[in-house]
Amino acid sequence: MPQEVRVRGVFHAGAARRARRILGPIATFVGSVALAAGGLTSIVLLVDGPFGVLAALSVWAFVLGGFLIPSIAPFVMANARPRPIESDILCAPGRVRVVDVDYTILARDVVGASTALHEGGYLLSVDSAETGRPHALWLPDAESLDRVRRALGLEHEGTGVVEWAVGRSPELWFGVGAVLSNFLCAGLALPMLLVWPFLRLWPRQWRSATRLALTPGAVKYQPGTHWLQEHAYTHIEEAVYDAGTKTIALHRVQRLRFDAWGPPASPGTVLAYLPVSGLGADEARQVCAQINAAAVRARGDRVARSSALDRIALIRRLDGENARSWLARIGALAASVGAEGYRSAPIEAEDLLRVAEDPDEAAEDRVAAGRMFLRATSAQRGVGPEDPGVRVRVDAALATLRARPERVRLALDAPEDAAGDAIEEIAREKRLRMAP
Repeated sequence: MPQEVRVRGVFHAGAARRARRILGPIATFVGSVALAAGGLTSIVLLVDGPFGVLAALSVWAFVLGGFLIPSIAPFVMANARPRPIESDILCAPGRVRVVDVDYTILARDVVGASTALHEGGYLLSVDSAETGRPHALWLPDAESLDRVRRALGLEHEGTGVVEWAVGRSPELWFGVGAVLSNFLCAGLALPMLLVWPFLRLWPRQWRSATRLALTPGAVKYQPGTHWLQEHAYTHIEEAVYDAGTKTIALHRVQRLRFDAWGPPASPGTVLAYLPVSGLGADEARQVCAQINAAAVRARGDRVARSSALDRIALIRRLDGENARSWLARIGALAASVGAEGYRSAPIEAEDLLRVAEDPDEAAEDRVAAGRMFLRATSAQRGVGPEDPGVRVRVDAALATLRARPERVRLALDAPEDAAGDAIEEIAREKRLRMAP
């Protein structure tokens, strides 16, 4: 994959950049204090003088800064979201940058992703640790989707858990608190505005408790109050959004084999109506598209894909083979990669690199392929594995691997014992992230 590839698509940010998220509350606080202080000062100076009109304007400035703005601003900003924008998107190993809004999504921040067909193109929903809602990228063709997916290290059929906050924003309650504060004591909402920017620094924590999650095993819905039980839904045929009631209806599959989940369901059964009042109509339809795509995959209607690892199955870890023995075995093969003669291994170095950069492959296979590529290419060139010309390609291929850099470095360079332990830890971390 080139260092940087440009594609065109539509980007709908889950949240504005951190600086912009806090700029509104800070500007609101500064403006409110300035108006209130200026108005109060003018009232004191002008009330006994001949400037009656200016005194009246000063009163209004005081009311505006001390009462109205602190009370109204939280309601206005609670539902404000960045608008979708068509833009060039630059893809590089480990990151994707939306050019027109200068927004960068880093692979290490991604906690979940899912893809779906939507409106004649491909919809990629990316849930990031830095936002309160998933980003949505609409791409016109499969090639563009594949470039974005590979840049972020996302698997072909989805990664981790994608979670939408579907209830009303807690900032609405912040607004209610500001109104009540002003009602009880004039200007009491101003100190609340001082706290507001700090709360918006962490939108993932400062969001609705009513959430809908797309996990590897089910669609989960958590009502707004934590003492209510979370519901999990499987065997979904279709998800449909009703704009009138602002709900998503989950329809059960019409025919099921008898299995551990129980007897077949009757046609047309609705599993649940999920309230999603915190989502706009476009975003709710995107959620439905992702649920429907996941339902198709759950029924086994997957698209066959070729794998570089299938072509070099010789390096696969055998059943019951411990990590040290595995690395020792493929290390012995590295010297014969690309060589000629009857003792050469039927493996090409470029196939090893394709395995290392493929986010659909297991984490341990990717790291092992990168380790083998380092040794094979270094042997061919007569240089050490630390040679920059070799190292830079492996580092770029593994940039999308969401693992600690020091652990990846250990797995690539250390002797078999320490490298085997590091690979086991990388694989274990990925399993924990993928757990629902």
